[in-house]
Amino acid sequence: GRAALTHSIDFDGFQKLFDTRSPVGCPAVPAKFLDRRQCLKFNAKQAKRELAQHKKYPKLKFFYSAMGGEDMNRGAEWLQAQWKKSLGVHVDLVPEEQLVYLIHLRTKAPPVFRK
Repeated sequence: GRAALTHSIDFDGFQKLFDTRSPVGCPAVPAKFLDRRQCLKFNAKQAKRELAQHKKYPKLKFFYSAMGGEDMNRGAEWLQAQWKKSLGVHVDLVPEEQLVYLIHLRTKAPPVFRK
């Protein structure tokens, strides 16, 4: 599941979308200080192999805080498009009000979310 979603994302495209040099999830941290493991490299073939191992995956929902505004929405829509393009998987987007989102993460974190 999660490995397939991770491998199917072209992180370089994300950096272009937001005109940033920092990798996804690592704001203001120069890439030279990060361990760019295999999980952060776009690999559509590996993503499809990973997904094939999870034939009965649930309907996927991507949860995120609506407090991030337009940038967060744009990023979520971009991820949704990446998963559709690379894996043929539709992921519903679920923006939540910040307090509700934090409670949701503390009580039962969803399988796919962005913090």
